[in-house]
Amino acid sequence: MSDFITTLVTKLSQPFPSFDSKTKAWFRSNLWIISLVMAIIAGLNALRLLGNFLNTLRAMGVYMDYYNGGMVGFLRLHLVVSMLLAIGMAILLGLATAGLKQQKRVGWFLLVLALLISTGFAIVGVLLDVVLAPALIVTSFVTLLVGLAMLYVAGQVLDQFTKR
Repeated sequence: MSDFITTLVTKLSQPFPSFDSKTKAWFRSNLWIISLVMAIIAGLNALRLLGNFLNTLRAMGVYMDYYNGGMVGFLRLHLVVSMLLAIGMAILLGLATAGLKQQKRVGWFLLVLALLISTGFAIVGVLLDVVLAPALIVTSFVTLLVGLAMLYVAGQVLDQFTKR
């Protein structure tokens, strides 16, 4: 599985210009900081989504006598999946931070795994926003672009993380 993901990320970054050695060295020494910041943001996002979920449940209890279907049910499902994803991302990125600081390949792999999950969820978000809420597409689209850019960076600096 790890070989497949490694091959996928390197092939995705091949058509684009490659980094010079100074840029690769900079990312090798600073990618753990970027991962730490992303882990903190993911953790804060999980807390925000927990608050949104609890507010949604509270509003449904007050106004709807616990209505279970339709758009409200979809909203609850979306909030739960988003919250679980944010918690998983925070954990993966937190674990990746330690490996990236020690310049280990496992840290790089965990970062790429978190980026693939985030980018996949952003693609789903863009598609849902096109159908359900076109005004909100900007956030999902920016998340998608950042995820793709970080996957490009990860593909470029793979050779810098050689420790097992």
